Amino acid sequence: GMNYLYNTKKELKNKLFLHRLGTKDININKNINNKKFVILTCSRIAKIKRLHLLAKTLENIKDADISWIHYGDGDSNYLEKINEYIKNCGSNINIEFKGFYDNDEYLEEISIEPYSIFINISESEGLPVSIMEAESVGLPIIATNVGGTSEAVVDGYNGILIDKDFSISELKNSILKFKSMDKEEFNVYRMNSRRIWESKFKLSENYSEFIDHIKEL
Repeated sequence: GMNYLYNTKKELKNKLFLHRLGTKDININKNINNKKFVILTCSRIAKIKRLHLLAKTLENIKDADISWIHYGDGDSNYLEKINEYIKNCGSNINIEFKGFYDNDEYLEEISIEPYSIFINISESEGLPVSIMEAESVGLPIIATNVGGTSEAVVDGYNGILIDKDFSISELKNSILKFKSMDKEEFNVYRMNSRRIWESKFKLSENYSEFIDHIKEL
C-alpha cells in the first residue's frame, strides 16, 4: 500500500511512513515437528480463503499420513462444498474443523500443540495477522503470493510462496516437501519464521515505535 502511494502520488513522497501491525509474543512452540504431520489453518470460512482447494489437494495425497486442523467458522454453504472434497480423502487424511475460538484460546493452542506448517491460500489478502501469529511460534508457512504476504513469507527461507493461480500439484508438492524434509532443514525454516516475526511483527516494539513517531510529529 505504501509503495503504491509512493509511486502514484509524488506529492506524498516525503510524508509516507511505514508502521506495521504486530502480534504479542507467545513464545516459540517447542513441539512443532514434521514427523506426525499436521497442517494448521486459521480463517473465516469464506470462498476467498479457498479452503476447498486444500481439501482437494489432500484428496490427491494417497501415500502420506497427514492431519489438517482448521480454526474459524463462517459460510455454512461453502463449508458443505469443502466437505464434498473431504469425503473423497483417503483414510490416511484426518481433518478437523474446530469452529470459532477466542483469540487468546487459539494462541494458547498454537503455542503448545504439535503442528507442522501453517497454510494460507487466499485469493486476496492484506498482510495476514494469522501468518504473523503462526510465525511467532515458529511455524513454516505455505502461502499464496498475494497482497503483502511476501513481506511475511520469504520463499525458501521460512516457507514457500506459490502463485495465486496455483495448481493442485504445486500445493501438493509444497506440502510433501515439508513432510519429507530432514529435521535439521525443517528446524531452520522454523527458526527463520520466528526471526521474521521478531524483526517485523513484534507488537511490543512496533506499537512503541508508532507511538514515539506520533509524539515526534
